Amino acid sequence: MITNLPSHSRRKLTLLILLALLLSLSLPIVAHAQSAQVQVVLFYSPFCGHCQQVISEGLPPIVQTYNTSFVWSYFGDPPDEETGQSPALVAFEGDTLQVLYVDTTTQVGNDLYTAAVERYQIAPENQVVPIMVVGDELLIGGIDIPGHLPGLVDTWLIEGGLPWPDIPGLEEIVTALVLFPDQVQGTTTQEPGGSPANTPSPAQDPDPSAAPEQSPSFEFDVSKLSVTERIQLDPVGNSISIVVLIGMLFSLVGAAMRWRLMDSSRPARPHPITIPALILAGLVIASYLSFVETTGTEAVCGPVGDCNTVQTSEYAQLFGFIPVGYLGLFGYVGMLVAWFLARRGSSSLTNYASLALFGMALIGSAFSIYLTFLEPFVIGATCMWCISSAIIITIIMLLSVDRARHIYTSWRS
Repeated sequence: MITNLPSHSRRKLTLLILLALLLSLSLPIVAHAQSAQVQVVLFYSPFCGHCQQVISEGLPPIVQTYNTSFVWSYFGDPPDEETGQSPALVAFEGDTLQVLYVDTTTQVGNDLYTAAVERYQIAPENQVVPIMVVGDELLIGGIDIPGHLPGLVDTWLIEGGLPWPDIPGLEEIVTALVLFPDQVQGTTTQEPGGSPANTPSPAQDPDPSAAPEQSPSFEFDVSKLSVTERIQLDPVGNSISIVVLIGMLFSLVGAAMRWRLMDSSRPARPHPITIPALILAGLVIASYLSFVETTGTEAVCGPVGDCNTVQTSEYAQLFGFIPVGYLGLFGYVGMLVAWFLARRGSSSLTNYASLALFGMALIGSAFSIYLTFLEPFVIGATCMWCISSAIIITIIMLLSVDRARHIYTSWRS
C-alpha cells in the first residue's frame, strides 16, 4: 500500500517511521540513565578545615544537582544526642549520587582508610584528607574534589553508573547501614546534602513527605577534648612539635645565659655565612605558607603532621585578620636586610643592623614558641612547615647573639 502513495507522502511516512524508531531506541537509554547511580567515598577528619569546607560548601551544590530525593544513614554507634557527634561513617544516599563520609579519626574509619591506601597504592605524600575515591580515581583536596567530581559523575552516568569503590571491608559496611532515627519514618525530597546507599525496609514504613530535622554534623569541638586527646589526634606530628618546643625553650635559656656570662673583652666575630642561607630557607617557607593562608590552597603536608588543619585554624591569623605567614615573611625580609647592612654598612650602621638582626630573631623565636605550643596542646595538629620555620629562626637567634652582646657591652662601656 505504501508503494501506491505519492512520492512526497512516502517520504513523510518514511521520516515518521525513522523518528519513531529513534524514539523507541532512546527510551531505554533515558530510563537506564535515570536509574543509574554513582557511589563514592570521602575520607575526612572533623578537625580538618579543608574537609569542613568540602563537606559544607563544595559537595552540597553538587549533590543537589544530581539528586531529587535522599536519606541519611550511618554505620557504627548511633549519633550522640547530647553532643551532636556524628557516627564514624555516614552515608548520604541519593537517588543518583551517593556519598559515604568516613571519619578517619575513628577506629573503623582509620581501618577503612588504611585499606584504601593499600588497595590504591596511595603515595605517602598523598595520604592526606580530604580524599575522595571515585571508582579507581582519587580526588585530593578542597579544590580537586568539587572541581572534578561533576565531570566524573556525568561520565559514569553515561556508562550506566558506578558501584562503591573496591575497598576491602567496604561492602560489609554498606550493607549494614542504618537510617538515622529521625528518618526511620520516611525519606525526604528536600535539598540534598548527601546520598542513600540502601532503601528503607517495609518495616520502616517510609513516608516520602517526611523530612529529617537536620543533616548529620561532621564537626567536633576540639576545645572539649583533653590535652592528651588533642595530642593523640596527630600523635607523630604533635610529638615532634613537643620535642621542638622543648628544644626552643632550652635554646632561649641558653641564649640568655650566654648574653649574661659571655666575656665581652673578646673581639666580636662577624656573623657566620650560614645565617643568610637560613634566612632564605625561612623566606621560602614563609612565602609558601602566606600563599596557602591567603588563597585557601591545599598545602602539601607530607606523611607527618596535618598542616592544613593548622593553616585553617583561628590561630593562623593574628588579631583575626593578619595571616601569620605574612609576619614570618616580613620578619625574614627584615633579617635579610639587617644581615646585609651588618656586612656592608658603615661602622655605626653595622652595629645597629647586628642588634636589629638579633632582636628580630629573638622576637621571632619567642613568637614561634607560642605558635608551637598551640599546635599539640590547643589545635591538636602540627604543621611541619611551621616547625621547620621555628627551628630556623631559633638557630638564627643563637648564631647572632654573640655579636649583638659584644656591641651592646661596648656601647655601655
